[in-house]
This record gives sequence, structure tokens and C-alpha cells, in this order.
Amino acid sequence: MRVIGLGRCVPGSNLTRRGETVGGFTFGAESHGAFLEHVAASYPREACGLAVGKRVGEDVCVVAYHPVRNLAPGRDRFDLDPGDIVRIEGLARERDSELVAVCHSHPDAPAVPSREDVRGAWPGMDLVIAEVRAGRVTDRRVYRLPQEPDRT
Repeated sequence: MRVIGLGRCVPGSNLTRRGETVGGFTFGAESHGAFLEHVAASYPREACGLAVGKRVGEDVCVVAYHPVRNLAPGRDRFDLDPGDIVRIEGLARERDSELVAVCHSHPDAPAVPSREDVRGAWPGMDLVIAEVRAGRVTDRRVYRLPQEPDRT
């Protein structure tokens, strides 16, 4: 597992305009704002969602962020609603896009993957984690996990 360093999206793409780019992972401004708003509003519970976009080589361009219902009990875990996943996959296909990242928050904890995050990672998908303290996003990071994460 590694934190993705600085990078850029497809040259000439309007997806990078006023968005946030981290190591070839680019949130468009609107999708980035939607993610930050969702995780802050969900505090003190862990929020979760899916990023939809396009992959070009190692670069990822996010065109939409979709909140997903968190079915996990308690405040410090997430369990994506399967019905939401199916719905969002359909929306992505309609827009000639794909699911590119699982996004979630860590309330009052660092934006670093937990053991549960690594075990539950989806092969080939990036993991976006926001640290949220007192309802404010204080950090966010993108991780590219191995194709087959260690589930032990």
C-alpha cells in the first residue's frame, strides 16, 4: 500500500480545473466539494461513497461523487449498501465511466487505512479517506492498494 504522490490528469482535460489532484488522482471541483460536504455532514458517523470517472493509464479523473448508505452499525465502520452500488454502477455505465474509488471518512482518526479498510479493499480501486474532526475535514488522502490486498 502506498500514498499516491503528486501527479496530473489528462492534459487538456477540464476535470482538473479547480479540482484537487493527488498523484494522478484528480477530483473535479464539483465532485471534490460533494465528497467533502458529505463526510463533514455525516460526522460523527463514518461516511462512505463511490467516485465515478475514467482511468487513463495510471491516472484517474473523477467526474462524480456518489454518497452511499452506510449499513454498518456504530460510528467507526462502513458497509456500502449493495443496492446503492448497483445503482451507481448503472449511472457510471450510462456516462461511459466506471467506478474508480471507494471513499470514506475516519471520524476523529487519521486519514490512514485501517486493517479493516485494507481487508475490505476492492482490487484495482483507489481508496480515498478523509480525516474529520469536530465536523471539519482536516486531511484527505488517496491510496492505491495492491491488486490483491492482504486479507489476513
